[in-house]
Amino acid sequence: MPGETTVYKAYQLVKEHGEKGILQHQLWKKLGLNSRKGSRIAKTLEEKGLIVREKVQRKGKTTFILKSKKRAVNPELVLEVPCSFCELQEKCGSREVSPEKCGKLEHWLLKSCLGRDLNAR
Repeated sequence: MPGETTVYKAYQLVKEHGEKGILQHQLWKKLGLNSRKGSRIAKTLEEKGLIVREKVQRKGKTTFILKSKKRAVNPELVLEVPCSFCELQEKCGSREVSPEKCGKLEHWLLKSCLGRDLNAR
C-alpha cells in the first residue's frame, strides 16, 4: 500500500481540480505512479468518503473522473457564527450557558442551514 503522504497528495490534487475533477490517469502521472498504485489510492480515498469516482468514456476507453466530496469552508461563514463574538463565550459550556441552550446559535443554525428565520414567525 502506498504511503499516507502519497494518499494525502492525491487527495489535495483532486481537491485542487474542484467540481470538474481530474481523470484518474492524470492523477497517476502527476504523482509519478503506475496505474495499479494509482487505482489503489483512488479506491482508498473513495472508501474513506473523500472522493467520488465517476465512470466516463474517453477516446473509446472507460476511465474515471475523481471529484472531491468535501468542499472548502468559506471563512466568511465562520465569522457569521454568533459564537465568534459572543460576550458569554468564556462561560460557554457551563451550567448557565451552553450550545444546547443558546438561542443565538439556534437562530443562526436555522437561518443558515435551513433557510428559516425565527424572527419571521
